[in-house]
Amino acid sequence: MNRRTRQFMLFLVAVVLPAAALSVLTFRYLHQDEEMARRLEPGQKFDAVDQVQRGLTDSRSRTDTGCSRDPGALTHSRQYT
Repeated sequence: MNRRTRQFMLFLVAVVLPAAALSVLTFRYLHQDEEMARRLEPGQKFDAVDQVQRGLTDSRSRTDTGCSRDPGALTHSRQYT
């Protein structure tokens, strides 16, 4: 393989291949989004979004207050002397 061919192959691997992979992944994401929108009724979509928001809010409030799902998790705190 001469130098020009090797450089062209490296260019394909370094630039074109990742760009093609991103294009394919984007197409799959958009296709899945359209399929989900068709499958879910409008009310169900809003309910799903509300459920996710509540879960994130609960998770954040637990981390903000230092609470955990395990009630005994805070009883075994470290003591430094």
